[in-house]
Amino acid sequence: MTSKKEKIAILQILAIKEGLTDSEYVKVVAEVERISASNIFQANKVDLIISKSKRDVGETIKNAESVMSKLKRNDPEKFNVLNELKLNIRSGVILKNFNDVKDFLARIDQASLISTNKQSTVNNIIVYLSKKNPNDIREIIKSKIKPPSSNDDRGFNELANYIISPKK
Repeated sequence: MTSKKEKIAILQILAIKEGLTDSEYVKVVAEVERISASNIFQANKVDLIISKSKRDVGETIKNAESVMSKLKRNDPEKFNVLNELKLNIRSGVILKNFNDVKDFLARIDQASLISTNKQSTVNNIIVYLSKKNPNDIREIIKSKIKPPSSNDDRGFNELANYIISPKK
């Protein structure tokens, strides 16, 4: 019997296959086999991958902190927008779980920013958005972050309104 995660993976693979022609799918499968043959998934490499990901998490935290401290000094408006976003993500007002964060990155075509955990991925988002101007950041937040699925949307709406027009 397959687990829920395995069933989801199977459905994702079938969805990918559905979106490709037969020749494209054959090429994708061949590439996956090539990657697998290069020992990426062998058990003796897992410890190396895990230690690398832990090191990467530390680096993303440092990068995000560095970016935020520079913004605080040099661009207070952008700092306020990003800080408010970060606080609302971390407190669970928006993007409550890791899957929500991954979905958001898919909507902005930045799936490469997904890391090993939510905290590290949020830091990657902050670094990515810090390269944009405040109005673009507000537009991304307004158009790409889905409101919470609960009946109480007031917190999300307040955040969106504050980020869009902080002077009010």
